[in-house]
Amino acid sequence: MFIGIDAGSTTTKLVVTDTEGALLYSLYAGNEGNPLKKCNKYAKKNYIKYFLKGVTI
Repeated sequence: MFIGIDAGSTTTKLVVTDTEGALLYSLYAGNEGNPLKKCNKYAKKNYIKYFLKGVTI
């Protein structure tokens, strides 16, 4: 899986693809002037959703 992020001063774009390049998730959202904070939020959300899916403890 690959995560691509484009964080600018006003918007954040994020995509998640599988190893074959198939699009799993995309996002285009405002970042409220704090691109690093929003990138962390979106990346963590997608990490949990895609990487940990099906994992049991």
